Amino acid sequence: MEIIANDQGHRITPSWVSFTDEECLRLIGRKVDDPEIKRDMKHWPFKITSKNDKPVIQVKYRSETREFTPEEISAMVLTKMKETAEA
Repeated sequence: MEIIANDQGHRITPSWVSFTDEECLRLIGRKVDDPEIKRDMKHWPFKITSKNDKPVIQVKYRSETREFTPEEISAMVLTKMKETAEA
């Protein structure tokens, strides 16, 4: 197995998105009323809302409030990693 260097030449890439925190990935597969999620929400730098009983991360992006599911943010990270690997 070969580990591909990222666009900065490093072989380790943190899984975070520039407008939010990697903690959002802990939300994947959980419900918004999960006691652990409720406890941790107050420490996160982003707001959690609910859509169909699933957590949604609410962020400010270019002066606009946007909402992303944890899966969408994970997909953004993987897309960036794929683009880097193909470059």
